[in-house]
Amino acid sequence: MIAISSQMWVNLGISILAGVIVTICVLSTRILFYHFRDSLPAGSLFYGIRNVSNTCMIFIRRMTDLEQSGSYLTPSPNYSPISNGSKIEYSTHFTKNKNIPWVTSTATATAMAHILNVLGRIGRSENIEITYHDKDYERWDAPMIIIGGGWKANRAFKTCNPYYQLRPNGFTLLSTSPKTSEFS
Repeated sequence: MIAISSQMWVNLGISILAGVIVTICVLSTRILFYHFRDSLPAGSLFYGIRNVSNTCMIFIRRMTDLEQSGSYLTPSPNYSPISNGSKIEYSTHFTKNKNIPWVTSTATATAMAHILNVLGRIGRSENIEITYHDKDYERWDAPMIIIGGGWKANRAFKTCNPYYQLRPNGFTLLSTSPKTSEFS
């Protein structure tokens, strides 16, 4: 039979109490971190994207050099309301020297990297779909980020309520508190 002294009971009680206190400290630190993170500009700007479980679409422009002349062209969708139902057909036949049919600009790739970094920082790392202006121009069923302007961005600003208003030196959020409304 093992005898347990009163000092061992005291040590056991202190260990359990210390474990509870450490757990409370870790959980309250986590809660404070999330509260602080949500008050940051990125958390406020992307609030509607961060807290939604459906797909978040990032629209980018793609370019191709069909004639291999060194001039890259951006395709446009056939979005005319009086179209005959035919979509733009892209040439799928490339010569042997053409191994990369689609490219994007450095500025677009850099912007996409920054946006993916911000989405990761605010906790949105799943269900992100990267698509193209001309390919999925009819999709409006999920939160979206549009890089590069163009027809999709113009239509989005005309039909949707953006969260911000463009300014010469940045933008102003329209739906947040004054402490997180100015960015530059």
